[in-house]
Amino acid sequence: MTIIRSTRRFSTGPFLLVAVCGGLGLNGFGSDGEAFVTNTAPINTVPSNVVPINTVPAHAVPVNTAPIQSRPITNAVSVLTNAVSALNKDEYVISVGDKLNYRVIEDREEAKVLAVSASGEIEVPYLGRVVVAGRTVSRAREEIRAVLEKELYQKDKATVVLSMEEMAPKFLPTSAMAKPKQIMVVGQVKSQGIQDMPVDEKYMLSRAILKAGGFGSFANSKKVVIVRKKTDGKTTEQIIADVDAVLKNGELDKDKELQPDDMVIVRERLINF
Repeated sequence: MTIIRSTRRFSTGPFLLVAVCGGLGLNGFGSDGEAFVTNTAPINTVPSNVVPINTVPAHAVPVNTAPIQSRPITNAVSVLTNAVSALNKDEYVISVGDKLNYRVIEDREEAKVLAVSASGEIEVPYLGRVVVAGRTVSRAREEIRAVLEKELYQKDKATVVLSMEEMAPKFLPTSAMAKPKQIMVVGQVKSQGIQDMPVDEKYMLSRAILKAGGFGSFANSKKVVIVRKKTDGKTTEQIIADVDAVLKNGELDKDKELQPDDMVIVRERLINF
């Protein structure tokens, strides 16, 4: 215990003595008026367990961390960006789920929004279902115009307006955007050529004939021939179908389901009256 001797006697009241002792770090006075302290540590010494204000703990994370690295754009987002840039342009390739604006100026009707079905088709007024998936907007427009002018309008009298209204999400695998499977119709039909088969839907022979504009004047509609490749890919087989019975009598059991790369041949009747 350290003794602080005073050369002066205190005659002050007890309250003031307590205050003075507290301010000086004294524990009290002896009976003879001597002040004493029991704590020998210096008054300004900082206890060992107190952390200085400006000290950063070892486990603290600095405020200014390195900037977050940007992540590369995914292929799906790139596809969507490229598709958006082609929106409302003639070179845009139509796909399932898209919505198209369609009108024929000569009809003087308001534009209609046509959705591309799961089979890749749109329902064209006065014309029926037309495959547009996998085609550019300009190609689809020209194909529709050609059919309209052949069936309903005079040549060069149908002004078809076809444009994009809304684009479906393009987060699709590459296989889902593959080229449509096709068949060919030749012979005694009004419009020979290649036809795209609908996606995820059966494509029947009678429908292909109707899509080709129907039978010609000398068609043998009771013996339509389907030429189909066998599984070996080298030889072929022929299937005979009575499409006349299907279309005229509704005998659906006589209709035939077509397969990719089939060739439909409509031959002439041997005797024409």
